[in-house]
Amino acid sequence: MENLTRNHLDVFVVHNPVRVGETNSNIIMLESESWTVFTHSLCLRAIMPTVLFGLSFVAWTFYHTSCSGQALKLPLPPGSLGLPIIGETLSLAFQGCKFFDERLQRYGSVYKTHLLGSPVIRVCGPENVKKILLSENNLVSVYWPASVRALLGDGTVSNAFGNLHRTRRRALQKAFSHEALADYVPIMRKVIKDHISIWCSQDIVHGYQECKNMAFAVSAETLVGFNMGIEEHNSSVHLFDVFVDNLFCLPFRFPGLGFAKGMSARKKLLDKIGESLRVRKLQQDTDHVLPFFQDAISRLLDVQGEDSLTDSELKDLCLELLFAGHSTTASASTSLLLNLIKHRNVLAKIQEELNSANLGHSEQGDLTMSALNQMEYISAVVKEVLRLSPPVGGAYRTVLKTFSLNGYQIPAGWTLAYSIRDTQRISELFPNSSTFDPDRWIDHSSSREEKFHYLPFGGGTRSCVGKEFAKLFLKIFVIELVRSCSWRLMNDKVTMNHLPVPHPADGLPLGFSALEPSLHDLKPIRKTRKTVGTK
Repeated sequence: MENLTRNHLDVFVVHNPVRVGETNSNIIMLESESWTVFTHSLCLRAIMPTVLFGLSFVAWTFYHTSCSGQALKLPLPPGSLGLPIIGETLSLAFQGCKFFDERLQRYGSVYKTHLLGSPVIRVCGPENVKKILLSENNLVSVYWPASVRALLGDGTVSNAFGNLHRTRRRALQKAFSHEALADYVPIMRKVIKDHISIWCSQDIVHGYQECKNMAFAVSAETLVGFNMGIEEHNSSVHLFDVFVDNLFCLPFRFPGLGFAKGMSARKKLLDKIGESLRVRKLQQDTDHVLPFFQDAISRLLDVQGEDSLTDSELKDLCLELLFAGHSTTASASTSLLLNLIKHRNVLAKIQEELNSANLGHSEQGDLTMSALNQMEYISAVVKEVLRLSPPVGGAYRTVLKTFSLNGYQIPAGWTLAYSIRDTQRISELFPNSSTFDPDRWIDHSSSREEKFHYLPFGGGTRSCVGKEFAKLFLKIFVIELVRSCSWRLMNDKVTMNHLPVPHPADGLPLGFSALEPSLHDLKPIRKTRKTVGTK
């Protein structure tokens, strides 16, 4: 600083020479003035970034506030738009689901924020969600962040609108008809049993990862027709993990960043799907003997007329099917493992229902669609897991025209996100909503309005096409778990993360034991291990 000050004074004196004969006091005065100029300059340099940031923050907030619709004389919802450009994205990245919990508590069921480059109004509560879901293509339209749209692809149901959406949805429904689901049961059961058997042979099973492996194997075989060895299966699961983990990211395709990794994984997965499509087409063209059941990809290839699909659409739809059947189903399966292990009374009731249906042991009875549909308590268990830990936390819409909601203005052009998780958590239909209680669904008289209190698969014209497939998978998983093995937590203190889907932070390490093949007295084979299961 001393050298900098002296240099500054030297420059000042050179440009302001002192005449011979001037007093020392004049020289001192000049140096004093130059010091004042210098310190002011330093202050301006220090303050200017703060001033500019403050002005940009004010301009940022004013811009979005002034862009609200003028047709309604209502205020914007409470909340913060965060920092210029990035909004509150960093806060969400660091806080995870606590970000939403804090704002729900602070602002209520409707509030504004700014995420992933867009101003967002987040909404929860049955009445608010009802208005949104019943206003599709009128007040709102489907919207996903740019990264999600690019990674899922243009050929998906999720990214389609109007007639194109209806056409693709009709085609996809053929893969989830009652007949199709009945055909899937044997292969789903076999894959699930094989995975549970492997778990019972291992000392430690990382529950979340193994549920992802199992869910991917079921979806790959029943939906897309993949016939993979162990190495190819593991490689495909890894690709899908990369794909899913980078769905919600900044859409900048720079090497090494999440979006670039996700797009690379997408290309490799589409190549695998394309090869499966080629084989299926070849089998159809040559009258080759098809598998004993039709997978979803074969059913989609059979679609004719106006609902028929191009190869590009087929590949994108298959990728969408894998996504829907992988991460969300794996999340729900992990939640099942965790909740059943904590509630022995629920395990006992499941076993009782299975025994009553002569399905108490894995080799007993025929597990058919008809038998599964009669499992009232098991259905209640699945519903309760999906209520307490919905795999999909919410959905996005874009606002087509300004409207009012809960006394606030929802401006056209803004992004609107409705929360499934928070809506189910605060609904008055579910007293003690944080408690796992399948009995709340027994003798439960459902009503037309209930669907806006309970919507784990979304609602309206955009509800999940594969919801019956997911519920079927979870029922079979519960049955095979309870009647073939017992399991215990390796870590009693389980912390849950909720983004991108609910999952244990530690991966849920578990110990599994196979049960003795007795129809009446099921006991763990490895009796030296302390287990939690059905006895």
